[in-house]
Amino acid sequence: MVVVSRSCSGRHAGPAAPSNDCAVARPAICDLSRRGAVRRETMSRLFLLRHAKAEWAEPGQRDFDRALAASGIEDAKALAANMVAHDLIPGKVICSSAVRARQTLEAINTVHDLAGIASYDQNLYATDAPGYLEVAAKSGFDDGLMLIGHNPMLEDVAMALSAEGDDALVGELQMGFRTAGLAVIDLDAPMSAVETQRGRLVAYLTPQDG
Repeated sequence: MVVVSRSCSGRHAGPAAPSNDCAVARPAICDLSRRGAVRRETMSRLFLLRHAKAEWAEPGQRDFDRALAASGIEDAKALAANMVAHDLIPGKVICSSAVRARQTLEAINTVHDLAGIASYDQNLYATDAPGYLEVAAKSGFDDGLMLIGHNPMLEDVAMALSAEGDDALVGELQMGFRTAGLAVIDLDAPMSAVETQRGRLVAYLTPQDG
C-alpha cells in the first residue's frame, strides 16, 4: 500500500515566496531510452506537472493570486513543446485553480491546446499529498490523467508511487521536483485504485529537455 505522510500538507503559511526548486542548476536527463517514454502495457498513466516559476507576492497579495514570472511562461511553453516531441500528451487535465497553475496551463495551450480536456479543482491548491491521490482516484480516468499543482505535494506523490523505474530518473526527482517539471508514472491498476498502488516512473521531463 502506498503511504504518503500528511505532514507536508501546509505550505501557504507565512510570507509567500516564489516556489522555485531549481535555484541550483542541474543537468536534465534527456536520454529517452533511459526515460522510458515508450509506454508498456499498463492499466493507467498519471502525469504530475508542477506549475512554472512564479513571481514573488506583492505586498498584501494572497499566495493564491501569485502570477507566473515571464521566465515561467517561457518554461511552460518549452515544456509543452517537449511533451509534443516526446509524445507525452495527457487525455484529461485537472488543474489547481491557483493563478500560477492556471497560467501554466494557459501557456501550454498556446503550444498544444489542452483546454478542451481541462478542468479546475481548488483542492489541488489547498490539500495535501493524500488529497492529490484522492483527486486522481475520483477522476476514474485511466488513459493519461494530468494533475497540475504544487510542491511539496507533487513530489511526495511522485516519490510514493515510483517504486520502480529508472534509478537516474528517481534520483533526479529526489533532488527536487523542479518548476515546470513533469513526472509520468505508469500503474498496473486503474486510476480508481491509485491510492493503494505503486507504479513505474517512466519519464521526468523539464523545459530544458530537447
